[in-house]
Amino acid sequence: LTQELSNAIVANDQDRVKFLVEKGADVNKPDNQGGTPLTNAARQRQDKMVELLIKLGANVNEANTDGMTPLTTAVMRDHVPTVKVLLAKGADAEKPGPEGFRPLAVAIAEDKYEVAKALMEADPGVQSGIFAYRIAPLRVFYPWQP
Repeated sequence: LTQELSNAIVANDQDRVKFLVEKGADVNKPDNQGGTPLTNAARQRQDKMVELLIKLGANVNEANTDGMTPLTTAVMRDHVPTVKVLLAKGADAEKPGPEGFRPLAVAIAEDKYEVAKALMEADPGVQSGIFAYRIAPLRVFYPWQP
């Protein structure tokens, strides 16, 4: 059922996803490639599918086998609607990814400024600092000069 669920997500087939979950598919179990249903939906930029999976019980902070959370996946795919859905449903904007970088740091490093803006608007706490040195995001955009 896990691979069938993954296929239904890639096809953006919400009815099939509901059917498979009713038949026992686990909305948190990684598929053969290591992607959780939620990270797969985020990777496909499917904000409506993300909402459905969360409604069906998907853990909004469950990382795939590579350590990528659904939020970090949505950030990497530069998809503001998915980022907003995940944040509204309780995604941890401070949870570091596999390299230890938080979603805001990833957004800034990858030049995904609309996503960075969405992260800062949704969770003002993320503005307190990013990276290991806790550098404020605006210092990254506008470095201090003596």
